[in-house]
Amino acid sequence: MDKKSPTGWLKAALSKLNTVLTEDMTDYDDDADYDTRVKLPEWQLAALKKRKREQKR
Repeated sequence: MDKKSPTGWLKAALSKLNTVLTEDMTDYDDDADYDTRVKLPEWQLAALKKRKREQKR
């Protein structure tokens, strides 16, 4: 018999559900060098885009 508490599976399921619902992946870009879902200052964004362009050369 499984020695886990009867609510252990429920907590795990709710945790997984919470992660799925709160992680919005609609703006995720595999090709981006940074997480596009985070709003960065313009100077930092420009530096990341420049670095990405230089890596593609």
